[in-house]
Amino acid sequence: MTGSPARDLVSVIRLEEERFTDSDVRNFPELRGFAQKYALDYVGDFEYLREARLNMQTHGSLSVQQARGVLNCAKRDFKWMARLADLVMAITNSLLRQARVASNNMQAMQQLPPSVLVKADFKNRWLYSTHERAFLVHIIDTSKSWGRWYRATNEIKFSPITWCQGRFHPLVKYPSFRISDDDTEVFTQNSQHQTRVLCEVCKERWNISQLPENRN
Repeated sequence: MTGSPARDLVSVIRLEEERFTDSDVRNFPELRGFAQKYALDYVGDFEYLREARLNMQTHGSLSVQQARGVLNCAKRDFKWMARLADLVMAITNSLLRQARVASNNMQAMQQLPPSVLVKADFKNRWLYSTHERAFLVHIIDTSKSWGRWYRATNEIKFSPITWCQGRFHPLVKYPSFRISDDDTEVFTQNSQHQTRVLCEVCKERWNISQLPENRN
């Protein structure tokens, strides 16, 4: 990564109004490589992308400006957007590794964005409330959950989403909720002597997601 401080690239993927910039392409060679592969494989009739493909076939590369335009097309292509999102997450994870290494180097830390949206790789499966009358246990949908790393504190605040579409953004705002992978801890009695049970909506939707036709 070179030049000015990096942006939150994940937001570019998530938000419709955000666009890749020339600086993104210059700072992250991986993005330029992705754009070139996308252009070379393009088989549609959009003139801009047809010209990009011709440039790849003729010159073997794209300019920074061309690559930026191609990336902004690719983020709207259903066949490619997931691959582009995976690449952005890989770049983001690399930034976070740099942050951990550079945590005692203020100059290096300033090259990172103030915050970065990251995929929440939860090892914990269950989410439940410790409130005295709460008895439902929810299943965390790791594919939709996310976290945000903050440069100022060098920590990640997680925002889990459950299969019943419960949203906890971020989890620290819900002090009575806990996440865990310990069945013994979770499926016990609350203070009202009610045994916690699995949310039926979470259970049904999770089971459907495990059917062969719904798995990647």
